[in-house]
Amino acid sequence: MAMLFELSETVSEILDSDAGSLLLSGYKVSEDLEELQNFGVTHIVNARGGSENHFPEDIEYFKVDVEDLPSVKIIDYFDPVCDFIAESIKKDNNETSSNKIKNVVLVHCRAGISRSTTLIIAYLMREEQMSMQAALEFVLQRREVIFPNMGFIKQLATYEKRIHGKSTLKKIKQYAHIWGDPAYKEMLQDAYDGRATAEVKRNGCSVL
Repeated sequence: MAMLFELSETVSEILDSDAGSLLLSGYKVSEDLEELQNFGVTHIVNARGGSENHFPEDIEYFKVDVEDLPSVKIIDYFDPVCDFIAESIKKDNNETSSNKIKNVVLVHCRAGISRSTTLIIAYLMREEQMSMQAALEFVLQRREVIFPNMGFIKQLATYEKRIHGKSTLKKIKQYAHIWGDPAYKEMLQDAYDGRATAEVKRNGCSVL
């Protein structure tokens, strides 16, 4: 089972195309320029609240300064983040067509479980025309543990209704076993156990 500190080091490829790639991770790789260069990262969405952008001279950043709390209005960032990712992937690096550098966008938070996952799902819904249900399953197939908090889930449902005209939230309830399944809960608990209690909770709330 993946511990939280291991998840923070794990990079998951969500999308890959000739135009560019989209990666999801925790914070560790974002602090290592050599590792970022190994993955070819050209742009970063930094969704780890209070975290600095470490390499602004080498990488283009978009900052999402939010905590992992159900009350946080992360929906306010959905369109700006989607615009940043879409424009970054399509951006011309002023190279010739035969020597064009593919842009790689990394979206990260603390562990790559809640905030960054929520932003990726919003992007898939808007730019890839996926339903919320399909986007959740798509990301889950590519990353071992994802767990947007329920406030973020509700905001994703609102966003889905805004861009697609309807919400699949009722259908998602059919997949409650994803989070309710004992094995998945055990995996989440193992992830939480990888961090000291003081880091896992801030005023009694998770801060992934």
